Amino acid sequence: MERGFADYDTQFRTITLRARERFIDRDWSGSYADAAERLRLYTLQMEKLTTRISQIMGPRVTDRSIWAGMKAVYSSLSTKWEIAESFFNSLTRRIFATEGVDQSIEFVHTDFDEAPTTVPGDTHRVYSGGSIHELLIASLTDPSIGFAEEHWCALEETAQRAAERVEAAFRASPQKTLGDERPKLEMIGSIFYRGRGAYLVARAFRNSADRAPVALALCLRRPDEGGICLDAILIGETDLAILFSFTRAYFRVDTKCPYQLVRSLHQLMPRKRLIDLYNAIGYNRHGKTEFYRDFVRHLRTSSDRFVTAEGAHGMVMFVFTLPSYDVVFKLIKDRFDYPKENTRADVMRRYRLVFEHDRAGRLIEAHEFEHLRIPRNRFDPALLADLLRDASSIVRLNDDDVVIAHTYVERRIRPLNLFLFEANEAAIAAAARDYGQSIKDLAAS
Repeated sequence: MERGFADYDTQFRTITLRARERFIDRDWSGSYADAAERLRLYTLQMEKLTTRISQIMGPRVTDRSIWAGMKAVYSSLSTKWEIAESFFNSLTRRIFATEGVDQSIEFVHTDFDEAPTTVPGDTHRVYSGGSIHELLIASLTDPSIGFAEEHWCALEETAQRAAERVEAAFRASPQKTLGDERPKLEMIGSIFYRGRGAYLVARAFRNSADRAPVALALCLRRPDEGGICLDAILIGETDLAILFSFTRAYFRVDTKCPYQLVRSLHQLMPRKRLIDLYNAIGYNRHGKTEFYRDFVRHLRTSSDRFVTAEGAHGMVMFVFTLPSYDVVFKLIKDRFDYPKENTRADVMRRYRLVFEHDRAGRLIEAHEFEHLRIPRNRFDPALLADLLRDASSIVRLNDDDVVIAHTYVERRIRPLNLFLFEANEAAIAAAARDYGQSIKDLAAS
């Protein structure tokens, strides 16, 4: 089991490390192929491991006491323990087809509240002793994180404009300016690659006493053979949150410790959920684990009921939500409304297409769940009746619980038809134009 995860992690890292070479060589088709290959890797590795373990263990493969013993020592064997725990969960759920969760053979809660002391932390690179302009150039041309000087195009000029943006952010800060202005740049020690871009993420301090550093991301492009360009600088939590949005494809970023990297990002974007940050760096299966843990915690501390989601009823999907929790659950209906002639397999195939496609900031992240168990008393009676009528092949009652065999979970957004009904004329026109632009963005991605 430990070897299976190590093999997956090695292949994951091998694909991730190719991103730098793809960027320098402007090999965009190779870059997109790598992204798709890495997305498929988890399922392929899980299928191989399930077959192999079943062959090794034979009839004992479903002996829960053996798996409970394995679980007791497993997570301490990896420096990426939280990712390894989710990997273990995926395997046991494949073998046992568990409804709900089984704490004896699943990591419902992590074994570690904090990173073990033996886990290597991700290195931050700190640059000081110069102006912001000089520190930006030093970080961008540092071979250990950036690119050597010969790769750059017009770096002096673009770094100067970026420095002016950072200095303007310093001046806008509510923190009182101190006399000794000795800026410092603290850079996350790995580059984030996605599509045709590369991104360095950092905090800029005005001086050693600065308690309100400026979060920033340096956006790099290589549009032609002329060299790498500092294309843009994003300033502040809001800009970074858009860069790490749940509507975008995953970054390829090399990290020895995802736990530390996610916490570093969370310092810069404190309103971002850990779920979204794990997704953003490519560990979407663990993002799914984090979502489930958060969802269970919310159920324990809330009392409202699931209801049908707002908006026009779908011809293919049935959608419901918990008003106090910002996600929707989407179930494929048993029978589709006329004139739809799709099949369940068609719908699932299209979800897979969206998963593997560059979402270009236009399509929402969806997590797929099987055998989800939710207390029956949390459902509005009318909703439950509709589910049992329209999706009876995947929804059933089991004592005091509702068991959902298959569902997609997405962040809840305002349906466009409701927005158009509620908004003023200017907002409607802007939304219509942006909807058209979204089609162009997806076609170009």
